[in-house]
Amino acid sequence: MFLFETVKTPEQAYCLGLTITDGRVINSGRSYRLEIALQKRDKEVLEFIKQTVNPNAKIVEHSKNAFVIRFYSKQLVQNLEKFGVVPNKSEIAYIPFDKIPHNLWRFVILGCFDGDGSIYKSWEKAGHPYFAITYYGTKQICQQISNIFANELNIHPKIKKDIRFTISGNLQVLKILEFLYNGHCIGMIRKDNTILC
Repeated sequence: MFLFETVKTPEQAYCLGLTITDGRVINSGRSYRLEIALQKRDKEVLEFIKQTVNPNAKIVEHSKNAFVIRFYSKQLVQNLEKFGVVPNKSEIAYIPFDKIPHNLWRFVILGCFDGDGSIYKSWEKAGHPYFAITYYGTKQICQQISNIFANELNIHPKIKKDIRFTISGNLQVLKILEFLYNGHCIGMIRKDNTILC
């Protein structure tokens, strides 16, 4: 079982990123668990998380439109606290880059993007689809991702209302996706296969 003691692989980094955005930590003093709920169309992502964190965990129906996976471990919950994943984190979440190897930063961002980002066709231009990326998150995560894109890709997102940025243009979007995936087929590839394929 992967207890989030340290993050050493792209798969672990991705799981941390998705946990930062979509994970829910319960620490009542009697019950310790991490749960992640996703839309049913994203069940394969829960399967990926299951195989990375604990292959014995169960994925169950959460609602009419969602599945959930739960990991019961006091040590896991306590370790996640070191990465800033705590109860009621929705307005204070951040990416703990100082605790993650630099070569894995992109995969944490990919996990965050799959939790709170989207890619869509903006409009048709010259007979071809025109793509854009939007990210909604906490002020700190928006600023952190924006800084990485600026430093690594020379792409400078404009953050609006402290919680959202949009990047448009096929070349910029493709550049970001190639940076995030870096040859790895992990995450919600269905979000991006319209431009990657």
